[in-house]
Amino acid sequence: MFHVTLYNLSVRIDTNVQNVINFIEHFIAQFYTSRAISTGSEATTPADRKFYSRIENTGTFFLHVNQFKHLLHYGHQRTFPFPQMTREDKRAYRSADEDYRVRDGWVPKPVQVPIIEFLTTDPRMSKMVALQTGGGKTFVSLYSLAQLKKRFAVMVLLAYGEKWINDIKGVHTTNGKDIFLIQGGDSIRSAVNLALSGELEARYLVFSITTLQDFIKRYEANPEACVLRYGITPIELFPILGINTLLVDETHQHFHSVFRILLHSNVNFQIGLSATLLTDDPVVKRVHDVVYPKNWVYDPGELNRYADVYALTYSMPPQALRSIKTSHRGSSSYSHTAFEQSVMAVTNIKHFYLRLIEGVFLDFFVQKYEAGDKCLIFVGTVKMASLLTKYLTEKFPEYSVKRYCEEDPFDNLLTADVSVSTIISAGTAVDIPDLRVVIQTVSVSSTVANVQSLGRLRELKNKDVRFCYLFAENINKQKTYHYKRKELFRDRVATQSIQRARLA
Repeated sequence: MFHVTLYNLSVRIDTNVQNVINFIEHFIAQFYTSRAISTGSEATTPADRKFYSRIENTGTFFLHVNQFKHLLHYGHQRTFPFPQMTREDKRAYRSADEDYRVRDGWVPKPVQVPIIEFLTTDPRMSKMVALQTGGGKTFVSLYSLAQLKKRFAVMVLLAYGEKWINDIKGVHTTNGKDIFLIQGGDSIRSAVNLALSGELEARYLVFSITTLQDFIKRYEANPEACVLRYGITPIELFPILGINTLLVDETHQHFHSVFRILLHSNVNFQIGLSATLLTDDPVVKRVHDVVYPKNWVYDPGELNRYADVYALTYSMPPQALRSIKTSHRGSSSYSHTAFEQSVMAVTNIKHFYLRLIEGVFLDFFVQKYEAGDKCLIFVGTVKMASLLTKYLTEKFPEYSVKRYCEEDPFDNLLTADVSVSTIISAGTAVDIPDLRVVIQTVSVSSTVANVQSLGRLRELKNKDVRFCYLFAENINKQKTYHYKRKELFRDRVATQSIQRARLA
């Protein structure tokens, strides 16, 4: 048996032929498995990420439509004897019409008109809007969805759920009572029951990625128990709710989870939003191209280069180098977490490092401060964020200095003159009004992390904006990462320069 069920974004394969099961597993291992790299920071080795879905211990697989085409092509190349294929088509379903309207005063800028035309012309499969931060991704997507007038859902990390609810209320003519936040299995079951009874009044549905991810994991582990819990299978969810379009914010974040959810999302149209659909992993790059082929990605052309980048070099005192750790036990990979932990463990090194950051803060923020300016400082750990927040508060009582990590209120970012955070907490999808200076103390190799950190800055009228990053010239990996950032930023910023950082 080799039966395939066609959905809009994916294909379900059902087979009981063991050599076919083995061949699919081999195919996934060969082309769609991203190998985990242990940092040595955890007791257990991280798992490889496999870009597919499978019901455990069965011959039922879910692959992306383009991934399935790749499987068939690969099988043909290898002259693999696939059994006679039977097909079932479940792409057609009835989605709900909605008379979405944009509030008065919301008019696209001339540069946004082509993006809206791109999204509203031939709205099917998946399209990607890859605009740099500040380019108006949220507005153009909501404006486009108002033109399509088909019910849509937004899929986001829970931390951004309230933001999107406020964005919808800001752009569309709704008071928010028709927006349904889907968080947790009970809310999925509730929405499904309302839809099946014809009582679903929500015109907008905002889904937590974690909630959908848990739904799929339960289904893969035990389909029967999953249906008892939710009332349906994941692939049935969006058609039952009448959703035509699925909008995924910050697609690059948790891309593996997003991909697996899309395999169980039978929607007519999917829109991805991201400023940085970039990766250093060739497997992830392949999957990007599977979901968003080149012709389905909006090309914004040349970037608007408005930030000035300052690479600030220093030397860690020779006597301190003996105490500095740059990797975790059992790992040869550079870890800035290990670096910060060793810095904080020795009093005189800790004071040296805090004075170094203070010097950058003085030179690039305090001495050039204009009323209303804000500063964001990235560190590697929550402990360092707490330490630096306390230090700067005592040194500069005239400024409001607040930490933004983990459970800290989002308002800390919006109201503080100076925010101290981590890349995980504030490196993506946060917009800080009047942010003029970003100080990056973290040495990181990731292309996405570096571009997103730079992307927190927006162009400010009649003001220069500055991105400063520290690196120790006598720590090899930090110096190597400096050269990588120099190349990465070359076509993204207004100017680049290197200066020696000073102690305050």
